[in-house]
Amino acid sequence: MPNSKATDKITNYFVTRAGGKNGSTPQKIAYHYSTEKGFTFSTGINYIEEDNIEIEYSLLFKSVTKVKSKYNNYSDLLSNGVNIHGIQFYLCCIFLFSTAISLKILLSNKFFSENTFYNMICFNGLILFLCFYMAILF
Repeated sequence: MPNSKATDKITNYFVTRAGGKNGSTPQKIAYHYSTEKGFTFSTGINYIEEDNIEIEYSLLFKSVTKVKSKYNNYSDLLSNGVNIHGIQFYLCCIFLFSTAISLKILLSNKFFSENTFYNMICFNGLILFLCFYMAILF
């Protein structure tokens, strides 16, 4: 699958906080980073201290899959992509759920026109390809 690597520099970041009710201090949830080349990615509560990083990203979705610095590998800390914290994980779940529904409809004993049948087969094939592609990337 097409992946590419780039050396980049973190230009800015911001912290997402939650809580802070009833006088308690808000807790850090995630760090969101932006780079000079326009990539954005997030980590959990772990902060990346180094500015110069090496990024591996997918060409199809332009999402960051791996982040390494000179001394540390932050790839396991990413909270984007197909891991449980990323939006692509939820998209993949929605795609697979819609594929399951359409396959259930397709396997029912209802009559479908030839065009409807081919549309459902092509849709399911495309969605399964995208889900497998996202799973292989991450």
